[in-house]
Amino acid sequence: MGVHDRDASLTQEKCQLWVTQYLLGQDWRLIEPESFAQEIWRVMADSTLGEEEAKDAVNKQAWSRYAQHLYAACQRADHPQHNRGWLEMRIWLAKQVGRVVGNPQTGEDIVQETLIKLQSIFEKGSLRTPRALWAFALQLLRTTAIDWERKETAEKRGAGQVLNLGGIQTVGQEQENWEERIPQQTDRQIRATENVVVTAQLLAQLRTFFQAHLPSELQRQIAVAHYVDDLSLREIAALLGKTPHEIRQAKARIVKQLRNLPDDLRSQLLEILGQLEKGTGIP
Repeated sequence: MGVHDRDASLTQEKCQLWVTQYLLGQDWRLIEPESFAQEIWRVMADSTLGEEEAKDAVNKQAWSRYAQHLYAACQRADHPQHNRGWLEMRIWLAKQVGRVVGNPQTGEDIVQETLIKLQSIFEKGSLRTPRALWAFALQLLRTTAIDWERKETAEKRGAGQVLNLGGIQTVGQEQENWEERIPQQTDRQIRATENVVVTAQLLAQLRTFFQAHLPSELQRQIAVAHYVDDLSLREIAALLGKTPHEIRQAKARIVKQLRNLPDDLRSQLLEILGQLEKGTGIP
């Protein structure tokens, strides 16, 4: 038996379990967890990482490799999961739009316009790196939000004015050339963008966990405000109309409540917190 066989913490069974948990957590259904885990296992079978590092590496593989499957489903109209692919893309963009849009009322419009642009890109088959799909889609969402804000500002300033033929032609040209205005990202920029997205996803998981497993509404509000929104106890007290001492007492009860959770739930919580402490799930 070699050193790799004796020391490796990653087994095929663990890879299968972690990949399944990851897909379920994201509600990604384009590929069966078993076959997806086998795809990842083929490139990680010789890993000698410790268990925590191995799980992190498996999640990274799932993150980037799923993007390839999503791109294939969305790009090919004859793909059996074509509609499901676009549904997952819309849901993912809807989760991100609140971070790039100041006015939530325009969020859905921006998501829809971004989807239309993505469809145009996919029809041309012009996405050179499918594994960078998440970073590309987020950058396109931001560009669309900026364009939307400029358009709204222009409409407010030009209210009541008639747009002449020259102006109409200029607007049309800008819409045709929107793709050229998306800056090309370096690998470092792509990773930085993905880091932001993964952190946001982890915080969303933490919020959902608190909502599901803390018994009182006050505890849920304090936990989300402190651990997810990063507010101080004094800031939370001001928001909830309570004293800092009351919030400190409530936080102590929250910590006790979380420590008394069943082992599987505690492990789930510690996993989320561990990834957040490292800053991200992407290198």
